[in-house]
Amino acid sequence: MARPDPTDSIADQAAGWAVDMAYGDMTAESRSALDAWLTADPRHRGAYVRACAGLYAMEDAVIQAAPASAAAAATSSNDNEWQPARRSFARRVMPMAGGMALAASLAAFIVTGLPPTPPAPTRIATARILNLSDGSVATLQPGARIAFAVADGTRTVTLLSGEARFQVAKDKVHPFVVRSGDVYAQATGTVYSVGRVGTTGGTVRVSEGSVLVWPRDDRDQAIVLRAGGTLTLDPALPRPKAAAPAPAPLPLPALAQISLDNVPVAAAVARFNRVNSRRIRIADPAIGNIRIVGLFRADDPEQFAKAVAALSDARIEYHKDVIVIKVK
Repeated sequence: MARPDPTDSIADQAAGWAVDMAYGDMTAESRSALDAWLTADPRHRGAYVRACAGLYAMEDAVIQAAPASAAAAATSSNDNEWQPARRSFARRVMPMAGGMALAASLAAFIVTGLPPTPPAPTRIATARILNLSDGSVATLQPGARIAFAVADGTRTVTLLSGEARFQVAKDKVHPFVVRSGDVYAQATGTVYSVGRVGTTGGTVRVSEGSVLVWPRDDRDQAIVLRAGGTLTLDPALPRPKAAAPAPAPLPLPALAQISLDNVPVAAAVARFNRVNSRRIRIADPAIGNIRIVGLFRADDPEQFAKAVAALSDARIEYHKDVIVIKVK
């Protein structure tokens, strides 16, 4: 085997040495040269270990993709029975030794933690399960990447790519918000999925409970998405121009809307009670401290009460003209 070119990058040199050691005819002189290379720079040893690990992972991926007969032979106690698959892999990899192709392939293994794509198909990708620091669980589909942080009383997940499912740990005080581009999905304790759409959009699917969804800075126009619901938003797409509305009388006060932008439930209840004969009463003060975002009909206190109950994991009782929100 040709000794790795010293003008190559460290990663390329390490890849060349790894292939030589695994498949080449290492003479005493070659081993001495490798030892000298490993001790010449503190970075060499780490690069060599990573290259060997990536090479073995690539070899396993290719052998697993071999025909069933070769795969069955690999389980035999006789090492020589699975050597044809290994030699086949060596013939494909050795021409890349010391080159950018192998180094890039090994780098993919190091960054993602998954075996790089082998020269021959196929590789089955699986979902990854992450336990977040707040107790929530994120299930990442293949290709998904996220970043999680807790700041200013809010648990925030940034979906960088792909799709992920979130089983949110219940915390009524600290909202859980998933951001996909310029789309936000907020809950306090539920199960829902968010998938990236382009550079600015996202698709939200709710499995349990309810989730508030809004684009960019339009929190006052947030939509309450309940279990079984799906919503796709992409703020980058131009909004269709609405036709000029025909002249119409002003809407009746009873049909007005109440816009809530991260206000305490107790304050929102007071606004509903001022304009409705059917009153809302909060039986547990803790529910009144929860903050809520949404757009509601001012003459429909029951709709609002149901949204609060879903958000706070509470229940509703009806007493004549009073709607009572109570802890379960």
